[in-house]
This record gives sequence, structure tokens and C-alpha cells, in this order.
Amino acid sequence: MEEGPGQPLTGQVLGGEYEVGELIQSGGMGSVYEAIQKDLGRKVAIKVLHPHLANDAVLLERFRREAEAAAGLGHPHIVQVTDFKADPGELAFLVMEHIAGRGLDRVMREDGILPPDRVVHVAVQVLDALSAAHEAGIVHRDLKPGNILLTSLAGVKDVVKLVDFGIAKLAESKGRPKLTVQGSMVGTPAFMSPEQARGETVDGRADIYAVGVIMYSALAGRLPYPSAVPAEIIPAMLAGDVTPLGQVRPDIDDELVALVHRAMAVSADERFSSADDMRKALERWLRRAGVGARVDHGVEEAPPRTSAPAPGGSAPPVAERVTVPVAAREPRAQRGMLGLAIVAALLLALTSGLAVYFYFRAARLEEEGRISAAAAAPPPAALAPVADPPGQQPMLPSPTPATVVDPPEPQSPPEPGVAPQPGVAPADPNSVPGVRPPRIQLLGVTDASGLYPEGALRRRLSWATVDMERCLGESQLGESSAPPVWHVDVDPAGTVRTVQTSGVGWPAETTNCVTETLRAQRFGPAATGEGGMLVVVFGAR
Repeated sequence: MEEGPGQPLTGQVLGGEYEVGELIQSGGMGSVYEAIQKDLGRKVAIKVLHPHLANDAVLLERFRREAEAAAGLGHPHIVQVTDFKADPGELAFLVMEHIAGRGLDRVMREDGILPPDRVVHVAVQVLDALSAAHEAGIVHRDLKPGNILLTSLAGVKDVVKLVDFGIAKLAESKGRPKLTVQGSMVGTPAFMSPEQARGETVDGRADIYAVGVIMYSALAGRLPYPSAVPAEIIPAMLAGDVTPLGQVRPDIDDELVALVHRAMAVSADERFSSADDMRKALERWLRRAGVGARVDHGVEEAPPRTSAPAPGGSAPPVAERVTVPVAAREPRAQRGMLGLAIVAALLLALTSGLAVYFYFRAARLEEEGRISAAAAAPPPAALAPVADPPGQQPMLPSPTPATVVDPPEPQSPPEPGVAPQPGVAPADPNSVPGVRPPRIQLLGVTDASGLYPEGALRRRLSWATVDMERCLGESQLGESSAPPVWHVDVDPAGTVRTVQTSGVGWPAETTNCVTETLRAQRFGPAATGEGGMLVVVFGAR
């Protein structure tokens, strides 16, 4: 089974169970295809190592470590690797979850310069993933826009999935050979750190430098260096010769500019000490900037990218200059949009007021009609007394047995997969008498593996929100609070294996309490023999 120029693998079956579909992208190290896992009918993505590289022991070991690094992390913002095969005489490949979305490089090309809150929203998720990787002793070393996928989950846009750990540096351990020679340079020049360019030993702060360059590029529409020519980037990077972000985007506040430049410090000691520290600093900026849930920028979800370079390929081109700077937008256009917004708000208020008036007027007229009808009705005829039969005691009316009505019992949620009995209303906390609708509500759930019937799964999670009421305490979650996303890994028996969450906007104690409540759920036997992942989004009422 060979793959070569003009000979894609489409239509072939790899590993006896993965039917290869369309080619998504191809790069210097391998090709990525859509595929179907035949026994489950599940859509996946397969990265195949080019056959001519399979005899290179170093590259084959690096490919294996990519699968090991991603599979071992199991983080919501790192693409899941579910299988790896490198049998003798066969193509080496790894299997990943299929992500429908766009790479950040494509977003930057198609959408131009990005709003600060959107950039920070993406960066916070990237740093959350890097923090987990660094704690596991893994440094990505090739972070760039093309390795950051943006997708939508349960209605939440711009959810990050980090890919390509192909040249990741794993913590050295006994029996693990080193794959990088001291003094060699690995990574993409436009986004690598100065210590990488010098061929020195790197740690997690090298990835922090890359995050700074990515944020700068997304905010400014260009690289931070005076030139985008690769041969001129490295000298400028080593010398710290960067164009101040505030000079390119004077509309961005000084605090965010300082955070980006701190991440790009030439000396690793002057950067953030960890990815988690930078993430917390950006979250504080979001709160001080008054940004709750990130605004919807109207970015429609696109099909999987087909033209971006594959992992191991060259870096995507980044625009040298911003075509239309933000500061150059016409004030007249802004005033026109503001005027339209005010007129729309006034019309909405007028319409709402008229609707309320006619509602109450109709209710009053209906009530007056019922009173008039009752007054006009004739009085009931008087009942004539009935004489008792002679010689008998007066007849006493026999007591009428009291009618006893049992109060309705609250219904407990049925186990997923069990059909409700006829005549029984669906178990939902919003419809059960005596149960007050909880302040936390289920916004959406994605069951890509088809583990449970959708209705049963939603009922189970809706009832879980009743237990989550205690998680709020004195916290007040407004509709503007960004809804976190929970990833719930369920085993074949329906027991929760792991629960991970991401997102900002909720207090940490509330998020942790909801996580523990999800971890305690029992979903019942799954439809598949392997279990799978549920993606759940909760919001505030």
C-alpha cells in the first residue's frame, strides 16, 4: 500500500478498520485525510507518514512521540489522538478526532485584523492547553497559527483545538533517546523563540514567546519584525528589534500591549514564568476590560481547511501590512451605524410597549365579559322539601364520602436508553411540580459517538442542573457570563472517567462544583463498546 505524488490513499483501508476519504492537506512530513472508522461509523482524521520517511528511524520515532504526546494529555483544547499504528511493511499513521473548522492562519487571512477580545479569548484557551502540556513535561516548539484550529461546540464559537506535536520536546527519561542534537534549530522561524534560533535547550517559555508573536500577528495583521523575509527575521528576533504593537494599533489599550510584549521578551527570564501565569494575566485583562462572553463576530463555521500546509510544512504567509488600519475607519460610517442602532432600539421599545398594552387590555375585557355573563344568568330553582314517610324517623342525609386526591409525586429521571412509559410526561425539572427551575440551565450537548438517545441524555443532564443549584451559593451569573465547556469521558458502563472544562466568566468555585457534580453522574450502559466523549455547555438563567 503506497502513497505518492498523484496516488492518494482515498478509498483504501488502513489497519483493517479505517476507510480513507478525501485528502485534507499534505506537507513535508505527512498527509492528513478524512476517514471513517468502519466498526463505529465514526468520522476521524488520519495523518499518514510519507512512505519515503518511514525508513528514517529518527522521524519515525518523532511521529510516534507525536501520537504519544497528544494521546497522553487528553485535554479539551488538544486534538485527541485515538490510535497509532506503525507495523513493518505498512504505512505508519495516527488517528485523530475530526475537527470541522478553520485554522487560525486561515482566519487571519480571511477575516483580517481581529478584535482584541477575540484574540485574547483564543490565546487563553491555547495557554490552558500549553499549561497541561508543560506540566506533563512536553514543550510544543512549533506553535503557529496553522497549528491552532478554531471550531464550534454546542453553539460556542472559536473553541480551540491545538494540533501537531510533531517536533514536541518530551521530558527526557531513562531509555528514551534524544532526537534533537544540541545546537540544531527546530521550529518555524517566524514564531520560534530566540533560544530555539540559537539551538539552545528550551522549556515552556519558548511556547510563551510563540503565543506572543501569534497574538501580535492577529492584532496587527503582520509579524512584529521589520521584515517578513525569513533570512532577516532571526537577526531581528535575536536583537529584540520589533515594531511596537501600540504604534501599529494605537486603539489597543496599553495594558494588553504590555502583556503581548512581555511574552515576546528576548530573555526567557523576562517573560511570564509559565503558561498558566500568562493565562491568568489575560483573564484579568478581560475582566478589567468589561468583557464577559466574547461577542459574536459573525464568523460562520467553515468546512475543514484544505489549503493550509500540513504539520511539518512551511509557515503560512502573514500579511506584511494592514490594508485598512482600525484608526482610519470613517467616523461618518460609525455615526451612521450608531444612529441605526438607536432607531432600532426605539422601535423595539415601542413595539414591546404596545404588545404589553394590548395584552392587558384583552385580559381585562375577557374578565369583564365573564362577570357580565355570570350576572345575567338566572338563579337556580329552589328545591321543594320532601316529606318523610308516615311512621318513620326523619331521613338524615347520608354522609358523602370524601374524595382523596394523592398529590403528584416528583418523577425521577429515567436512565438513558429506557423508553418512557405511555402517558408519562418527560422527566424534566422545569415540568415537575414542586421543583423550582434551577438557575443553571443546559444550553447544549454534543454526543459525537452516539452513546445515548438524545432525549434521554438531555433529561439526565437537565436533572443534573438541580444538583448544581448548590454550586452557585451567593454567586450571580448573568447572561453575559461566558459559558464554560465541559468534556465528559464516559466508559462503556456509563461511568464517568474524566471531566475537563475550559472557559472564563464563571467563578472558579462554581466551575469546580459543576465539574464534581458531572463526575458523580451515572449515565447507564453506552451504545458502543468503548465509551466516548460528551461535550456539554451550561449557562446561567
